[in-house]
Amino acid sequence: MKKNYFLLLSISTLLLLSSMSIHAQRYMEKLNRGAHAVRVNSNEVLISWRILGPEYTDGATYNLYKSGTLIASNLSVSNYIDNTTLNSNYTVSAVINGTEGTQSASTNIWTNFYNTIPLSPPTGGTTPDGVDYTYAANDASVGDLDGDGDYEIVLKWSPSNAKDNAHSGHTGNTILEGLEFDGTSLWRIDLGINIRSGAHYTQFMVYDLDGDGKAEVACKTADGTKDGNNNIIGSAAADYRNSAGYVLSGPEFLTVFNGETGAALTTINYTPARGNVSDWGDNYGNRVDRFLACIAYLDGTEPSLVMCRGYYTRTVLVAYDYRNGQLTQRWNFDTGNGSHPYRGQGNHNLAVGDVDGDGKDEIMYGACAIDDDGTGLYTTGYGHGDAGHLTDIDPDSPGLEYYMPHETANGSTRPGMSIRNAGTGSILWEVPANGDIGRGLTMDADINHRGYEVWSSDGSGLHDKDGNVITTTIPKNTGGGNSYNFCVWWDGDVQREILDRTVINKWNPSNYGSDRLVSLYNIESASSNNGTKSTPTLVADVMGDWREEILMRNADSSKLVIFTTNKVTNQRMYTLMHDPVYRLSIAWQNVAYNQPPHLGFYFGGGMDTPPNPNIKMNGEKSLSANAFANNNEIDIDWKVSGIEIQQQELMRNTSLDTEGSISLANITPGTTTYKDNTVSTGTTYYYWVKITDTQGELYNSNITSTAIFPFSSIVIQENEAGFCGVDGTIDTNNEGYTGAGFANTSNTFGSGIDWSVSVPSSGTYVLKWRYANGGTSDRNGNVIVNGTNVTSAPFPSTGNWTTWELNNNSTVSVNLSQGVNKIRLVATSPDGLGNIDQLEIEGGTPSVAGCNGEMLSTPSLTEISKLFITPNPIRAGEIFKVSLPKNAKQMSIVNMQGQVIYQKALYGQAAMELNHMLPPGIYIINVKNEVGNVQAKLFVR
Repeated sequence: MKKNYFLLLSISTLLLLSSMSIHAQRYMEKLNRGAHAVRVNSNEVLISWRILGPEYTDGATYNLYKSGTLIASNLSVSNYIDNTTLNSNYTVSAVINGTEGTQSASTNIWTNFYNTIPLSPPTGGTTPDGVDYTYAANDASVGDLDGDGDYEIVLKWSPSNAKDNAHSGHTGNTILEGLEFDGTSLWRIDLGINIRSGAHYTQFMVYDLDGDGKAEVACKTADGTKDGNNNIIGSAAADYRNSAGYVLSGPEFLTVFNGETGAALTTINYTPARGNVSDWGDNYGNRVDRFLACIAYLDGTEPSLVMCRGYYTRTVLVAYDYRNGQLTQRWNFDTGNGSHPYRGQGNHNLAVGDVDGDGKDEIMYGACAIDDDGTGLYTTGYGHGDAGHLTDIDPDSPGLEYYMPHETANGSTRPGMSIRNAGTGSILWEVPANGDIGRGLTMDADINHRGYEVWSSDGSGLHDKDGNVITTTIPKNTGGGNSYNFCVWWDGDVQREILDRTVINKWNPSNYGSDRLVSLYNIESASSNNGTKSTPTLVADVMGDWREEILMRNADSSKLVIFTTNKVTNQRMYTLMHDPVYRLSIAWQNVAYNQPPHLGFYFGGGMDTPPNPNIKMNGEKSLSANAFANNNEIDIDWKVSGIEIQQQELMRNTSLDTEGSISLANITPGTTTYKDNTVSTGTTYYYWVKITDTQGELYNSNITSTAIFPFSSIVIQENEAGFCGVDGTIDTNNEGYTGAGFANTSNTFGSGIDWSVSVPSSGTYVLKWRYANGGTSDRNGNVIVNGTNVTSAPFPSTGNWTTWELNNNSTVSVNLSQGVNKIRLVATSPDGLGNIDQLEIEGGTPSVAGCNGEMLSTPSLTEISKLFITPNPIRAGEIFKVSLPKNAKQMSIVNMQGQVIYQKALYGQAAMELNHMLPPGIYIINVKNEVGNVQAKLFVR
């Protein structure tokens, strides 16, 4: 049977699609129905199941069977009460477009709303300083380790002498264990003596990193780490512990383990490396070993692993892709040790989500945000904190918000807590305070107020989404203490419940009190983790419908206790695990100071219908291909998911018609790339991949086109069409430049230069800069194409500022897409870039483009897109001149918090002088004219 996995589009359709914001589907784990039954009382059984993300989009309904007999049909919600005194088994099937699918695996009935998972704690020992230790179950994560559609658990065993980094003393080893939900142990990984134990040392990521349908486990390792097959990584005899128990020397590794067996799959040197211990803020080993980690979809389609080090001073994040059994570095964000605006802004946790609407994930790193390309998105400058929450707090404000209490509140420049637009960094509201505001929480607790409520340990009370104080009384936990730590969707409404210190409470808006729902500590001696943080082992939607389960250890760690709701709900909702922000929250929940998971949209009182998740589940049968022209050859690559390949063949034609196509090659199964060097210049080619699976079924990829084109080049000078601005000045004070001058960036990290270019066909192009660097050190840059950090460009010293060089260690090759491309060169040195005289682009007939993305037939639009500031940087109070674009209508000055601090109507003047008393910082000069907004950065010292 032939299955065509492609769609031929007409030229008009292609043009329409190119003008729309369309994001690729994300690959996520393929889950089964997760059907679950729990006895509510002697006469009722609650059965619940997952609505999967893709079928939610299709408007599926559900049929419920008891012991093979249909008892309910066309159910729109994913739970049902069966009035019965008998214990039976239940199955569920989805009905989509009138067709009933396969019934799920059957589920038996839990006799209570909780169950236990037996554990066998590891054997303790004695450290070199003579301290005996035992083990307790600590944080956990979940993933489908064996590809069966159910979750398994990865549990961290923590020794009783685990240490916060600030405290000296030896610790026992940290141990990770893979577990089935019936308690079956799959493997144990012993991280060894060269990984210290404590909340800040081991951040373990559990996720399907390569899309094979089975989750991997990734974490920092060292000499002596023992994998799940008892194989030693590095040297078994190495011991780098000093007399205080810190590990401040010796190699550091990053290992990806097989989630099913625990076997080490690949190990590389850990980056970010420790380097000099004192580079991180002290010299005894505290701040150098502050680690965070997360999973993020940095390309919008497939997951990347991000490992982080430092947040008090120096901050480094490094992104990796795990593909074909190998880890490949995607980018490295490093504030270094100089004056960098992102230094010292991190939390003891992080959050991940697409906050700027481009389909790719950003990382909320405390008071700053890192873009998907590894560059800084923004920083508030509010410094370090202990808690943070990314979600849609205010459904009436565009995008997501980020809520953060601040550890160094000072009553003036640093608030006690703040709510910001997560995409722009603009502060929506804040509450002043003094001191260490260490705790805070947000959720929809009060049905009488639209949006999420917010509170913290600053004593200011319970706030609504706009910052108004509802009451000075805040939610309570056991014993009447204030509750800031966790939350859970437990009962049938969309308000969230308060989880803290092993109790579940519900906010009562009628009396501003907290009503007890469940005392978990009365059940199987359930206990919380991590001291005063009082966090559960895990909160996640791991079975049944969209409500969350709670995992806790018992007092002696002989079992895990899993709690699930026994309440009915009328809310239709897909599994929370198919919302990307929530699923990534589960991956990072175990990191350092655990924070509760949140959704990537508003889910609460007065909400809209939940959005359709734009996802594709791993294991679904799919086949897609891409082709890129590269001078005299074409590179083709393709992605296969869920198809057991028997034979694959690459086809080519010079038209969209498959008739008359030729077979280029039979490709060995497992190979997904091909280089076609049998092409002619000036010809457009169409490729597709034809696969036969082991059952004899035929699959065709989408047809993808590319072209081989004539080779030519263009040169873009500053202040000409295609040049879109510099974070700095256009200067003429150094001889030897060409054109009207040269671009001189500000002496700071992240300052850059922008160009816009159009190419007729996707392919590889060569970029060359003519530059001068009279300094003694390199002034290198990152090359960002269409928002993605693709490579780096070195600019070594040329000896002096009047010696200009072209194509001397500064030539790079990049892939440009057909149409307009934005190119940005960003300084990675605190000294900025070298002076840039011109950009030369070599490839297939490139041309300049407008800085607002428009195609240019002539360079005549330069004058309506120019905006230059001189001098720049300035000192506070210094007069500066703004050269304005043509037909300027309005100018505003915006600070890095998004606040407009100066605005003036313009009447077409060409320039204006300002002496606005701006305090030191970075500002955006924004000018509106008939073609849109033109922006430039102003640096005030």
